[in-house]
Amino acid sequence: MIRNFYPIMFLIALFTGNSVQAQDEYLPIIKKYLSENLNGFSASDVSELEITNSYYSKNTETQHVYVNQNHNDVKIFNAQGNFAIKNNKVVYFSNSFQNKINTKTNNSSPSLDPITAVQKLASKLNLSPSNFEIINSNGKEFLLSNGGISQKEIPVKLMYQTVGESIKLAWNININTLDDKHWWDISIDASNGEILFKNDWVLSCNFDNKEHTHTKFEKLDHPIQNSNNQFGFFNITTLVDNSDYNVFPIPIESPIDGVRQIVKQPANLNASPNGWHDNNGSPGVEFTITRGNNVFAFENRGDGPGSFPDGGDLLNFDFPLNLNQDPEGYIDASVTNLFYLNNMMHDVWYEYGFNEASGNFQNRNYSSEGNEFDFVLARAQDDADAGPGNNATFSTPPDGQNPTMRMFTWQTSAGFEKDGSLDSGIVAHEYGHGISNRLTGGPANASCLYACQVFGNDGDCDQYTEQMGEGWSDFFALIMTLKPGDTADDPKTIANYALSQNQNGSGLRPAPYSRDTSINPATYGTTNNGNISAPHGVGFVWATMLWDITWDLIDEYGYDNDLLNGTGGNNIAMQLVMDGLKLQTCNPGFVDGRDAILQADILNNGGANQCLIWQAFADRGLGYSADQGSSLDRFDQIQAFDMPPLNVLDCSLNANSFLNEKEFSIYPNPASGYVNIKASSVQNDVTVAIYDLNGRMVVNQFLQNTHNAQININSLAIGVYVVKINSNGNSQTEKLIIQ
Repeated sequence: MIRNFYPIMFLIALFTGNSVQAQDEYLPIIKKYLSENLNGFSASDVSELEITNSYYSKNTETQHVYVNQNHNDVKIFNAQGNFAIKNNKVVYFSNSFQNKINTKTNNSSPSLDPITAVQKLASKLNLSPSNFEIINSNGKEFLLSNGGISQKEIPVKLMYQTVGESIKLAWNININTLDDKHWWDISIDASNGEILFKNDWVLSCNFDNKEHTHTKFEKLDHPIQNSNNQFGFFNITTLVDNSDYNVFPIPIESPIDGVRQIVKQPANLNASPNGWHDNNGSPGVEFTITRGNNVFAFENRGDGPGSFPDGGDLLNFDFPLNLNQDPEGYIDASVTNLFYLNNMMHDVWYEYGFNEASGNFQNRNYSSEGNEFDFVLARAQDDADAGPGNNATFSTPPDGQNPTMRMFTWQTSAGFEKDGSLDSGIVAHEYGHGISNRLTGGPANASCLYACQVFGNDGDCDQYTEQMGEGWSDFFALIMTLKPGDTADDPKTIANYALSQNQNGSGLRPAPYSRDTSINPATYGTTNNGNISAPHGVGFVWATMLWDITWDLIDEYGYDNDLLNGTGGNNIAMQLVMDGLKLQTCNPGFVDGRDAILQADILNNGGANQCLIWQAFADRGLGYSADQGSSLDRFDQIQAFDMPPLNVLDCSLNANSFLNEKEFSIYPNPASGYVNIKASSVQNDVTVAIYDLNGRMVVNQFLQNTHNAQININSLAIGVYVVKINSNGNSQTEKLIIQ
């Protein structure tokens, strides 16, 4: 049975706190930082902090530590702080902390016991449970039997839930419904059972039921033919399992974008050292079917798991594909393509930091980090026997539990069915939901990117949030299908194949993606427009900005078709997006996302691209003065097209020069610990001021009769600063990078 893997390991993940073990060593650093930077929080607000996840990112040499506010030793839901620590210093901090906790909280003990709480919730969800039993408990977290309403045992956790200006004691409950349509993460009031928060870990991408259009791509006159792999993205020379797959290889988007090709052992041996058919972490092949350490792909047309192709001892997954058939006629080819694409997403993004420590999807972890037994269950042609679904979904529970990808068939206006498993953009989009959900707030928190707020006891969505999850997923789809020869102004769309559109259509979004504003005029203010949907339309605006940044970086550094080890602008953009996800706060808005990407550039590149990134955001209305309001309200944004003022960031300066022909030179630059100010001749009454990127003066030093002086910068965090030197009425401004 596929639907309920490793219940014992699920219990371990639930009651062991996601492997933070000795990470309390970072708490003194965090508490010291908070004591010096309370910024509206009282000491009592941050007196109870619990580390929920901590891991190290090699590319930035940064420790990411995620902490949760507690009260009375009970977690406050999504009241989280994200700390980036380098050289035992906090270099970046974002948070969704609550203030005045002592005055906002209600009672400290629940009136409802956990079984009664689940019964009340089941009634509100129109579910008919049988009896529940407590399987395990540590006093505040309980594991209940499934009661005939959930595919899995039901975790019930005592938490505080923020509701407006109050913080209420609640039971947080997870129910994975039997029909697989929902995996609820719901908090109910522990005193009366009222629904306080409702999130679905199953993200449904039916893309607002956009109408399909008929084009010449509706039906092909002949089956797709095979050819050799024309793209050199992976240069693997060491054979591990000799596998080969007949697929639409990355970056080919779909059958209307290219032809199927035989790819030979495409596994990235850093991410999948034993190939794609290993399952136990040791060399050797455990499966000859479309199953391995990263994904199990299978057909799911009916009520349960169906068939899966077998490549035999030679692992030869070459199956016929005739697109003039109903998709049921080429199931083996469909599942093979889905298996390939899921593994590619795993292997590519592993190189950019979505690895075991940060919560990726693997059965066995080759390191000792992260939780195991959470490979992707990828279901091809899902429920197709009941008719086309025109949809795709991805469910992302916390680290250690299996995510599920459901790929449906799509009905075109001419009555033909298209298979979503053959559309690389849709598969990459869905997998991208798993990445953004695991990285935002850390792998233990799967509800940092919820799309709507619930105010009424009916549990219906009352207000959409400024949530960009659909935007990150579109970015993953766009970047994975970016090809040599593409240009910034080309219209780029999502799911052309499923919609039977060519690139002249708009795809599944209000407009194609393009840096050309006559093709895509979206700005930050567009999100306030009620004609733009949430979350897909809001995400479209965010992906527009990310796509502009990608092309600006390609203009600066070129394009590199090596997705694993390339150094082009596309590779730089991929890294910035991944690290931005790790740095941003829980429940982020656009400004939060912007600032996290800017910080990612500082950590990765010494801030070399600050001006480029700022300009791209400013051009789309997310400039220096933009105001996101509440990230939980999609209609209160204020756009602005301005760049940072000169005292914050002077984009006329060359960040890489430190000895120049000006009166003063600053060196070394980048600097650490100390920086030297050298004048071309002896100067009197010199004032040196250093400003951070918020325009705050962090150093102000007066120097007398100096030719060469040293400034102590040990107390300053890693980042980009502006140095202003004044002498005898003359002023000089330079950019300083502290590392």
